[in-house]
Amino acid sequence: PLDRVGDVVSMLVDLVRAPGEVDCSPAITALKPWLNTALQAGSSLCTPVRVSAVQAAGVLAPLEFRPILRRIAYQENGQSSLRLPAIAAIAHCGEAGDLPKLQQIARTHPELFYAAQDAGTVLTSRLARADSASPSK
Repeated sequence: PLDRVGDVVSMLVDLVRAPGEVDCSPAITALKPWLNTALQAGSSLCTPVRVSAVQAAGVLAPLEFRPILRRIAYQENGQSSLRLPAIAAIAHCGEAGDLPKLQQIARTHPELFYAAQDAGTVLTSRLARADSASPSK
């Protein structure tokens, strides 16, 4: 049943994050079509399952799902419960152009302030590390 899907997705995310040599790529590949469906606006899935899908997309394939994660994170009237994990994912897959949007969220949405502020800090740090590691520097 669908109420168990979120649990299964969360277990896969935990497995990917855990240290070890488990190859999760076949499971991730199989999950991507479901994630695409779950993340679409107007999805009929319940909110907890959609939250799990946002978290999974941010961990399992952040660059591939970056456009969808951005849409969810920056949707003015979107559900905060969906926006929070999308904002967190932007910290790890975003680009410099995401920083002003994160600052805007922090200024205008008190319930998302800490998430947006932390994401901006993590993203700034990640971009600085990438810039200093660049061969042209």
